Amino acid sequence: MKKQFFGTDGVRGTVGSEPMTADFAMRLASAAAQVLVPKGGTVVIGKDTRLSGYMFESALEAGFVAAGADVLLLGPLPTPGIARLTQEFDADLGVVISASHNAYHDNGIKFFDPSGSKLTNEIECKIEGHLANKAITLESKSLGKAKRIDTALLRYQEFCIASMPKGLDLEGLKVVFDGANGAGYKVGPRTFGDLGADVIPIGCSPNGRNINDGCGSTEPGLLQLTVPALNADVGVALDGDGDRLAMVDENGQLIDGDQLLYVLAMARHRDATLQGPVVGTVMSNLGLEKALKAEKIEFQRANVGDRYVLEALRASGGIIGGETSVRTMQMRPFDVQLVGGMVLHAGNIAEMRTGEGKTLMSTLPAYLNAIGGDGVHIVTVNEYLAQRDADWMRPIYEFLGLTVGVSKGGQTSDEKREAYKRDITYATNNELGFDYLRDNLAFSTADKAQRGLNFAIVDEVDSILIDEARTPLIISGPTESNTDLYAKINKMIPKLIRQEETEDPSNYDIPGNKVTISGEESDELTLDEAIEIAEQRDADLVMTSIEGKVAACRIVKRGDYTVDEKAKQTHITEEGHARVEALMSQTGLLSEGESLYDAANIKLLHHLGSALRAHAMYQRDVEYIVKDGEVVIVDEFTGRTMPGRRWGDGLHQAIEAKEAFRLSKKIRRLQRLRSRIIFVYTIICPA
Repeated sequence: MKKQFFGTDGVRGTVGSEPMTADFAMRLASAAAQVLVPKGGTVVIGKDTRLSGYMFESALEAGFVAAGADVLLLGPLPTPGIARLTQEFDADLGVVISASHNAYHDNGIKFFDPSGSKLTNEIECKIEGHLANKAITLESKSLGKAKRIDTALLRYQEFCIASMPKGLDLEGLKVVFDGANGAGYKVGPRTFGDLGADVIPIGCSPNGRNINDGCGSTEPGLLQLTVPALNADVGVALDGDGDRLAMVDENGQLIDGDQLLYVLAMARHRDATLQGPVVGTVMSNLGLEKALKAEKIEFQRANVGDRYVLEALRASGGIIGGETSVRTMQMRPFDVQLVGGMVLHAGNIAEMRTGEGKTLMSTLPAYLNAIGGDGVHIVTVNEYLAQRDADWMRPIYEFLGLTVGVSKGGQTSDEKREAYKRDITYATNNELGFDYLRDNLAFSTADKAQRGLNFAIVDEVDSILIDEARTPLIISGPTESNTDLYAKINKMIPKLIRQEETEDPSNYDIPGNKVTISGEESDELTLDEAIEIAEQRDADLVMTSIEGKVAACRIVKRGDYTVDEKAKQTHITEEGHARVEALMSQTGLLSEGESLYDAANIKLLHHLGSALRAHAMYQRDVEYIVKDGEVVIVDEFTGRTMPGRRWGDGLHQAIEAKEAFRLSKKIRRLQRLRSRIIFVYTIICPA
């Protein structure tokens, strides 16, 4: 059964919207009671300081009591404290009302089993199976009881102190404690104070709406400023539900979770009390793994989520583990982003809506496939996005021990090689393709920029691998050419007439034997008579309408060339052939008696075709712009200019001649590639 409401950390959402309503909370309690305490039992309920916590506490209490379970209300208490007291009170179920590091307008509900561990996926599925039913209410004699435990905070505080090394004395240590205006706002300062420390509390004045607001472990900026400002020795911060820790040294430098894992592991290692491997997650810093390996300490990676870390610790017999709780960008992937990352990691297409966070999501599979050292390419549609995304996500990658580069147009060979040496390289599909072509022209391996093609994530895959793949990437080089020829032929083009294109019947395709000609004074004519008049004028007879057996027609002068818009090609008509030969003879391009189609004059025909295309199909400020006396191509897909790019086969020179610019040398094709062919990576992930 696929879960609908339970995520990686219980049920969570915005208060007032499903599932975070009082009615749903009551049904959830009833469903949990039917699955976990069907014959009655004890349920412990704790919460953080959110305003909505009172409402959900009452709804859950009602649901459990109505189903026959006794309820112990702990009040505001950190999540680890609720897990601990679930064991201490020998309860059958523990319940936490919190949305962790989220703002106050969100809330959540998660459950603990009697050992203080999160429920398994199978049990959560069973609970969801009962949610469609109404909450049950037993008869009076079978109802449960509820009572508030006023000593809950003190019990957990005593447990925390008892877990410290015997004889530990923090006297003389000045500690700034940031409680995130959440569940740890009382127990934190009291515990450090009882251990002898001089405690300076911040973020310990909850009002129901300020939880995680500019404070706590997910926003440690205030702590980083306060510690050095007050000459404190250390700063400690929790998040809203008190299960995420951040620490700051005396200089205000943030010590992240992976660094803390290393410190704890090394302390145990030196005391010879370390058991089993250290467990992190797939998002743990690569530097942590390497540092532990250097000390011959085993490191294992679990999926993201504390439940998976705990499962790995239990399976391996380890005692130290955790997931990085300090977010480099104060962001945590939503479920849809986690699913998208898994889909891409498997080499499949992930379709995500605008706003669902593809940029952050792509860091997940990128990291997993970059830690092997073979490099990952993230392909975007333009250089702005490549640079923006690289700069935006750089703190995440660098926090995880990876390097980031960007391959852009205009870079030197050394800059290109440096960009591709990085663990993560952002580039446009065109730049990636051109770098590939340039590497094929390199004289030695040392001159190449790219490494092996290991793993690629392609953004807007439909555009890059379908739409833009129609246009080949070409690297060209200069060749000897008579540029004066372009200027001479360019002067001829305005003298040529474009053939009017029509789908109406013409000449002998016109039905009927009688016609009238628009603009002519003559009455009805036979079709033969009308065609003869048109022929005398080097024109065609084209029908405009027909009434009965008489067709109304017009005379359309024959042009010198036709245009195929779809294929972007032009074609000389028979009349145009004769006219062009006459014009070329007048300018001295053709000798007396020579034909345009003679083998020796094929070059003239090619230049003529380029000039016709330049005039008829390539418009200024549409297909190209003029900047600083040069023709600059406009990308037909993105609308962005492409300085340095040139059309081949003489088209670029023909457009320069049309604009009366100084002509550049004609180029010849050295390498050609359709961009989809380059994507021969070990794995390619379309997004």
